[in-house]
Amino acid sequence: CIIPSMRGDLVSRPVAEVMLEAENLFKAGVKELLVISQDTSAYGVDVK
Repeated sequence: CIIPSMRGDLVSRPVAEVMLEAENLFKAGVKELLVISQDTSAYGVDVK
């Protein structure tokens, strides 16, 4: 499959950054937040 090579390497965002974004969305009145990724099981593999 060529899609992974076209997409590039997976990049994990720091947990604190994700939580801050979620908090800001909550403060803005967002009622639902969906956490998705290309490969959830690979979270953090790029950060060793």
